[in-house]
Amino acid sequence: MRLLTLIVIGLLFTGQAWSQPPFTGQITGAVVTDAQTGAPLQGVTLRVEAHGKLVPGGETDDAGRFKIDLPTLIPGWRAEDETRLAVSFTKPGYEQVVWVLDCHVAGQSACNDLDVVLAPLPDSRMPTPEVSIDPDEIEVLDEHYQSSGLTLYFLPLTVSVASGDELSTLMLESLQDTITNHLQTLPVVPPPRDITPPPDVELVRLNGLQVALTDTGKIRIYGRYLKTLAMINSAVRLQRDANGAEVARLTFHYRAIPFDVASTPIREVYSYTVPVAELQFPERYEQMGARWGFYTLVALSIRELSAFKAAASPSDRTQLERVRAYLLAERSQLRRDEPLKLQVIEELLDLINQHLGQEGGIRTLTQQLEKRPTQPGSKR
Repeated sequence: MRLLTLIVIGLLFTGQAWSQPPFTGQITGAVVTDAQTGAPLQGVTLRVEAHGKLVPGGETDDAGRFKIDLPTLIPGWRAEDETRLAVSFTKPGYEQVVWVLDCHVAGQSACNDLDVVLAPLPDSRMPTPEVSIDPDEIEVLDEHYQSSGLTLYFLPLTVSVASGDELSTLMLESLQDTITNHLQTLPVVPPPRDITPPPDVELVRLNGLQVALTDTGKIRIYGRYLKTLAMINSAVRLQRDANGAEVARLTFHYRAIPFDVASTPIREVYSYTVPVAELQFPERYEQMGARWGFYTLVALSIRELSAFKAAASPSDRTQLERVRAYLLAERSQLRRDEPLKLQVIEELLDLINQHLGQEGGIRTLTQQLEKRPTQPGSKR
């Protein structure tokens, strides 16, 4: 049973308006199955997360193109009411992709001509390219290997601005602090025994390697060789805004590495534009680090669940009870307008409850609570 689908999330926003056309509710783009060849992928199902609900967004055509018109899909929709959107792309045998968009802030151009890649799943019947690593790469990986298995690896920053090393260090420190804080401050309720917060994770920079942002196969091989939780790579490019001012386009890829081949990784693409002068502001990376704290917790949970299933005699329930407590704590903090994230948590909780011998799981429990009659004097 597939635990999770690959999730690609691109969060596009700008800190201020760049004189772009206002967002009118049009989201357009194309889906391909290979970034190098640009082979179009038709019949991809789209779903839109808006106003806390998921609504069908149609399918890609023969050329892999799509167009979403939010005013048509959501009666009464207004751009000024929307702060965040998410679009999921799914097709059997392929990775699932989710883009999260802040179109209202960024303007119409940030939500047009999206380039979405749905690569075939490694264990599907679809052809996948063979990827290998050479001895020089192995030497670099061995140099940075951490045996704890609680490490996120940060590939060198591809940067076209001055002070690249200094900027990379700032990002690394800000991201690690925010991810650690997210894990350590989870409001864990400890049934039936004391449960400590999740362990700290370390963010290590892989100096000496250069990999393209879209080279998913190579990065996945690196991650499995290192037995890591996730691989992160990024790029910073200078450009001009509509007023001619110099801005920086930052793009980050977070790839959770599956513990076993039965689980697919989570991948998030996070891209946004800031004035060059604000590149050194740590708060620019805190929101991204908080999102990655969520995915790091999911990666930890998948690893614990996979280890439990692989055990010769998985009779010790402690690790699953611990993971369940973590996920329930995370679930309690999710915003009501994040049903896609909620589905990830519920899917994990359902599987964990099944292994603990409890019928149904969190989804059944939620349905029971929703159907329970309101008692006199209740505040519901």
